[in-house]
Amino acid sequence: MNSLVSIIIPTYNRAHLIGETLDSLLAQTYTNWECIVVDDGSTDNTLSVLKKYKEKDKRFHYYKRPDVSRKGANACRNYGIEKSNGDYINFFDSDDIMVSNKIELKLKKIFETKTDYVISKTIDFHHPSSNEVFLSTSLNYNFKAYPLNHYNYICQLLNWLTPDALICSKLVKQISFNDKLSRGQEYNFYTKLTLLSENGCFLNKFLTKRRLHDVSIRNQFTQNEVDKHTVKLRVITLKEIYSKTPKNVKRWFVANIIKNITRVNMILKPNEELLLITDLYKFYGIKSVVYYLFSRSSKYIFGRNEFVRLRLKKSLK
Repeated sequence: MNSLVSIIIPTYNRAHLIGETLDSLLAQTYTNWECIVVDDGSTDNTLSVLKKYKEKDKRFHYYKRPDVSRKGANACRNYGIEKSNGDYINFFDSDDIMVSNKIELKLKKIFETKTDYVISKTIDFHHPSSNEVFLSTSLNYNFKAYPLNHYNYICQLLNWLTPDALICSKLVKQISFNDKLSRGQEYNFYTKLTLLSENGCFLNKFLTKRRLHDVSIRNQFTQNEVDKHTVKLRVITLKEIYSKTPKNVKRWFVANIIKNITRVNMILKPNEELLLITDLYKFYGIKSVVYYLFSRSSKYIFGRNEFVRLRLKKSLK
């Protein structure tokens, strides 16, 4: 077991934190790795921090996101994929910490099970003013309840985070992160991965520590904004996989899109609603448009649309 593992880390103004992340790589019990850090245009001293680590260890590589690429972590990850040389790839974030045997355990699991990728678990941590470390879990992985397959993932019966997967690079290089997404990119990416291969396995261990910050990005959005983003995420993802995904997955996506957009009185601009209706028609024909319009009307007139929501999944066949 001497495979090269590429660890791809996008970063932006994390000079005060990325050192801890890189130190956790140096502490890995498995040593045949390369770390590719892609800078998204930092204005702090990230460059000087990385120079020190590159001088200390040649396994660290530092790149700046090309100007022609869209700004954001997803474009950085895609550029990191281009620059990677590993047999396996693990994405990571520039403020998180790896447990010291993370890579070793995951590689061992892949070779034992002869799978294309392995999924471990992440635990959240934060340092309050007392510098005491608090740990908590924020994700119900459901590894024991459901088998790993494409349908269970897209329905979110199974869920995991971006750094949890160690993946055969041959698979990773057939897909990419959608750089138009600022949130939900892991759902989009792993939907495409599980469609490409269901030959994965779970490692029921917490091997990543995710740093919690004082201000959560998620908490900055209203429920209406969250619902709109969910609809956008589902539409974008369905467009990418439509020609290859099974019919039951397409049916679930269309039902979920309609359900989310009519769950609350979501306000859409006329052009947004027209685009959505057009997409629904392309995805599932006139039936999906009729259900959408009926569900919207039911919500506005009666204040509820439970009947439509309950019947929708059975009807879209």
